[in-house]
Amino acid sequence: MGDTLTRIGGGLLCLGAVVIGWVPIQFGTELAIIGGSFVLVGLVFAALVGLCGLVAALLPEYGLYAGVMGVLFSVLSLIGALGGLFVGMLIGVVGGVLAIVGGTRGNADVASA
Repeated sequence: MGDTLTRIGGGLLCLGAVVIGWVPIQFGTELAIIGGSFVLVGLVFAALVGLCGLVAALLPEYGLYAGVMGVLFSVLSLIGALGGLFVGMLIGVVGGVLAIVGGTRGNADVASA
């Protein structure tokens, strides 16, 4: 059960990364007038959330760590990408929490065996 939750959480983290990355790309021209560095920061946070999602989905034994980092980067995406208009951040946080729960269940299953 833990691996399934971790993989679902990783998938949601990847979906959140797509939404988070979509905002700087769509509004890049408007944000370039204000300051182009926010576009780059938003894309970096989207890439980091996506990387955490891939780690959680492909390596469920690291779901706890990937989930914690995914939640952290999803919340920090508010700085550069407006959190994917808050929707991407919310999807990323839910995915990260599922990965954390699945990672702790997986570690408990191994410890009790």
